[in-house]
Amino acid sequence: MACAMARLGRAAESLAQLELALATYRASEYRHSRSLILNMVAETYFYAGRIETALALLQEIEVFIDRTGEYIGDVGLYGLRGQVLQNQGDYRSAEACFVRALILARQRHAKGAELRAAILLSRLWQEQGQQEQARDLLLPIYNRFAEGYDTVDLRTAKALLNELA
Repeated sequence: MACAMARLGRAAESLAQLELALATYRASEYRHSRSLILNMVAETYFYAGRIETALALLQEIEVFIDRTGEYIGDVGLYGLRGQVLQNQGDYRSAEACFVRALILARQRHAKGAELRAAILLSRLWQEQGQQEQARDLLLPIYNRFAEGYDTVDLRTAKALLNELA
């Protein structure tokens, strides 16, 4: 819930709820989907402007993935790391992260994750004046969806495609 609130621009008010949930999670023995859960927490911190905390969690996720081989959160890891780097003005590294997220999503046949990675990469290219390249990436991915056009990701993709037209 905290992550959803953060995506809707209400990150600051969700932090107390998030920090309590994170403390409870860390105190438990539960480790399934740890990288995914921590990625959602890092994303909330990112949207709340707590970049250093988000980066520390991203580092923890990467170490966990390397140690355990759990890959459920790796696409999100590279997508979020790319957003942080883009926010810091490191566009080359951000692009590399977005491309890695896109490749991983494709390897996993994860259409939703592929769409999110393509949106991030297309936005970066749009900011750099590469509208045609951004559209050429995003349009075929968007067109593969036959339903769910009212979801946030597909509405975001459609709006971006309209901007790129």
